[in-house]
Order: sequence, then C-alpha cells, then structure tokens
Amino acid sequence: MAILDKALYGFDILADPRTQEIPADNNELILHFHESALDKPILRKRTMAHGVTDEPMPKSAFTDIFRTTLRNAGYMCSTSIHAIRRQLGKKVDELYTEVQRSQHLTQADPRVVGQSYVANTSSVHGQAAFLGESTNHSHIDYFQSLEKFHEPGLPCKLPAHIEDQLKRDHKVQTLEDSVHNVSYEDSAALRDAKKELANYPKTRKRLALRDYQEK
Repeated sequence: MAILDKALYGFDILADPRTQEIPADNNELILHFHESALDKPILRKRTMAHGVTDEPMPKSAFTDIFRTTLRNAGYMCSTSIHAIRRQLGKKVDELYTEVQRSQHLTQADPRVVGQSYVANTSSVHGQAAFLGESTNHSHIDYFQSLEKFHEPGLPCKLPAHIEDQLKRDHKVQTLEDSVHNVSYEDSAALRDAKKELANYPKTRKRLALRDYQEK
C-alpha cells in the first residue's frame, strides 16, 4: 500500500524493494517515508468525482468492505474487528508478556484486555490435566475462533436467474422516474433521489444473497 501511494523514498514500483540488498555490515535496511505521506490516513476516502482523497475512509465504508470480505470467504456470522482482536490477544498471551502484547494490540490496561479481549471458553483442557494425558486444545481453539462460523463452499454470488429477477424489480423503474422528474434546480432533492436509486439495488442484492446462502 505504501508503494502504491508512493509514500516510501526511492521506491516507485513494487519491483523496487526486491532489488534492494542489506549491506554486509548491517542487519537491516531502514526505509524512509516522504514527509508528505506521514500525516495521511492509510485507508482513505474515495469518490467518483475526485478518486482517492486525503480524507479518512468512513467507518461505514470500511465495515461494508469487511463484511463483504467475510462473506466471500464463506463466513455466515456477523463478526467484528473486536472479535478478531480478542482471538489475537489470546494467541499473543501464550507467547508474550502484557507489555509486549500492549505494543501489538495498542491496549496497555490489563483490566480492559481481561474484560474485552479474553475469549469466554476456557483455555484449559481440564480432563487431560486431571487424567495426566497429553493435552489437545484443538476443540478449545475451535470454539474460541471464527472457525465454527465458516461454511465451506458457501456461495458468494447469486445465480443468474435471481440476478435477472432483481434487475426487473418495478421499484427500480419507479426510482429512476423519480430522478428524472425532480427539478435540477432542487439540488438536495435530486441528490436524495439519486442516492436512493443507487442504494436500493445494492440492499436488495445483499438481502437476496443472504437469503440464498441460508437456503
């Protein structure tokens, strides 16, 4: 992402870093950012008129992308960044100290981590410990992760005949007529009509896909 943004000094295309070599007397190669890139948000807002801007991406846009990515990966659940951070916190706790974990999760207060980032399922395989057997945490990891929500083979696209039905929705034609009938002098009403026309098919398609997946 930094290279696409041309944020790194001396790196213009993806092939540039691959040609770099760490000097023999060093164990790292320090990368320098252009000063103009230091205060830019990593995820930025994009508009049809101006392309990528320097404004932060709205949370609603990020959430839509996040949900779509999960759905395309075969997850039926409505998970959250919080749930992923919680699972990450559990894994990090197995290997690192609270201080090191706070550097990674940007949350130093152990009370917050204990209340918010600790999974409900116990990490202890009690039966194995009681019987003196070797531990097996696979079932614990299963219930603490998103794996239980994964549906192998879950379709992420609608069949053609359902897509065709959605395109012939009478309300779309009604909304198109509304846009044409609004006076161009009434910019607010025209903007609202166009927004409703753009959002309605997306909402219908999202709900139809969810219904198809559940069936």
